[in-house]
Amino acid sequence: MVKHRIRWLQAALNRIFNRPLGFVRQKLANNEAVLSLSILGIISGALAAMVILFFRWVINVSQASILPGGTIENFEQLEPLWRFGLPAIGGLVLGLMMLAVHRKSRGLGLAHVIHVTNNLHGDLPARNAILQFVAGTVAIVTGQAGGREGPAVHLGAAVTSWAARTMNLPRNSSRILISCGTAAAIAASFNTPIAGVIFAMEVVMVEYTIVGFTPVILAAITATLLSLDSFGGDSMLLTTAVQMTSAQEVIFVAAIGVACGTIAAGFVAIQNVCLRLSHINPVWRLSLAGIITGSVAVFVPEVLGLGYDTLQQLLEHNIVGVALLAIVLGKLFVTAVSCGLGIPLGFIGPALIIGAGVGSLMGAVGIELRPEQASDITLYVLLGMGALMGAILNAPLAALLAIVELTNNAHVILPGMLAIICANLTHNGVFRQSSAQLATLHSQGFKIQNDPLSRALQRASVSSLMDRNFRRVSHTMSVEQVQTLLENRPRWLVVAPPDSAKFLVDSTDLVLHMEEHNARAARRAEKNEAEEQPPVIQLLDIGGKQRQLTDIQPQATLREALELMNRDDADALYVSGPPLALYVPPSGIITRDDIENYYRNPQRN
Repeated sequence: MVKHRIRWLQAALNRIFNRPLGFVRQKLANNEAVLSLSILGIISGALAAMVILFFRWVINVSQASILPGGTIENFEQLEPLWRFGLPAIGGLVLGLMMLAVHRKSRGLGLAHVIHVTNNLHGDLPARNAILQFVAGTVAIVTGQAGGREGPAVHLGAAVTSWAARTMNLPRNSSRILISCGTAAAIAASFNTPIAGVIFAMEVVMVEYTIVGFTPVILAAITATLLSLDSFGGDSMLLTTAVQMTSAQEVIFVAAIGVACGTIAAGFVAIQNVCLRLSHINPVWRLSLAGIITGSVAVFVPEVLGLGYDTLQQLLEHNIVGVALLAIVLGKLFVTAVSCGLGIPLGFIGPALIIGAGVGSLMGAVGIELRPEQASDITLYVLLGMGALMGAILNAPLAALLAIVELTNNAHVILPGMLAIICANLTHNGVFRQSSAQLATLHSQGFKIQNDPLSRALQRASVSSLMDRNFRRVSHTMSVEQVQTLLENRPRWLVVAPPDSAKFLVDSTDLVLHMEEHNARAARRAEKNEAEEQPPVIQLLDIGGKQRQLTDIQPQATLREALELMNRDDADALYVSGPPLALYVPPSGIITRDDIENYYRNPQRN
């Protein structure tokens, strides 16, 4: 019933928008329709923001109904028994949910979005998104250790992917719309539009493109405006304006970066150990994650939930000493274990909290050692936040802009750059750890295809290069039919014998064959020989090269076309939609030579 209704909705939308979208689809095929992409970026930002705002509302209402005092994130006031029981029960419920769905539907979160966007051409399944919404809500409400940005990115990307499929847009533009949804999700979650844009390009797309920036920026702006209207315009974290007071602090700032890089490497190392258990039944695996979280929460309740209230306390220096160290170690351990065992949450929020704790600890040491040269401890807290986030995500620029926008403080840019780069060098160069999201993908046997050829071929659709100058013909034709056909000068002939695959014939080969036929006829006329029976031309026997054709849809990217050719050992493809397509797609021919010429000279196409 649900599939029928979705199909009916797609059909209705296509009937309404098919004509105006036809021109847009053709423009988008070349990935150069900036105006069209910009309009779609605004639409994508609005769609993603509405989903994320609804997601946040459901979480807030649910937490207010079960937590003490009706206050969201108030896990600290729970009795010790409930601090253990709530995440333990939540882990069991999540495990049963995962067990009830097909294995293919269990792909969730940021790693899933990156994999589908870069390896599967951006077709995010709706079933996974629905599971992400429900499972993410259950995980956050029951206090699992993680951040809401993981579910938010998945939901924002999935709704824009669904919109692209509904409008039958080329898949090269679908990747940009997924980036729009990602940026909108981050912007709507944290009120950080610039960081959302850079995060989408740096982490999800894994590349920067001039064409991609404009729609992604518009999507982030749209989502931020909707978020401001719903949750207000204050910075998510309230701090005093702080800055580095002396250039002599650069060594200490670098030391904070090194410390955060080391902590980030430990986080990913713990996650990798837990990822090895991904083959275990999800009920046991996720229940174990909930039990571990609950056990730690009995002694350190701050590890529960998103922890933004704890982060604000760290910025106000209300947590110090042993309590601060316990929060850092506890949050580090339970979040790494939870992410590794498959709790469907993100790790940006926990990275900010852990980094803030590390910065606060390092700052306290620095102030104790050199009080005359030290800056306000808030600066070190902010540097720790950015450094740990940048190292875990391997996204230094996104992390830098995140702390600037979260605190509305531009004075952290210079020391933040140094701390974040030192953290990344320590994490990647010294300890040779990958980002947390890539570690998840590697454990699943996936590798991001980001070589120059793959990137270039993902930016254009087959419909942008296909040759429409072809004719579908029978495998047998009379001389008169062939002569009439050649008068129209088709470039290609698609020959479809009965009960056989389609073949592609170069019309030049048919011209040469007819010239030989006419020469033989002229020689017979000179010798007054009797005319033969009217000949029948067998198009597959005329000589030259006949290419077997495989079908491909016009929305496919050039990379999909090349992969299909390599898989089927083919040199040409027939571009056409399925028989029951909701709109009539253009048809054409694309050859391996077309793709190679595009890669060598993309500006000429």
